[in-house]
Amino acid sequence: MELSLDDRDVDLAAEGFDVVIRVGTLADSANLIARRLFLDPLIRAC
Repeated sequence: MELSLDDRDVDLAAEGFDVVIRVGTLADSANLIARRLFLDPLIRAC
């Protein structure tokens, strides 16, 4: 297993990522499956 921590949006397919955890509001995408893991009261959606 390899862990990569970064603050940029990655191209999942092109860069070979299997799983990504993102914080914040996600852009619409027909190619992604997103599931909310938890709600954090300190992080507000814009």
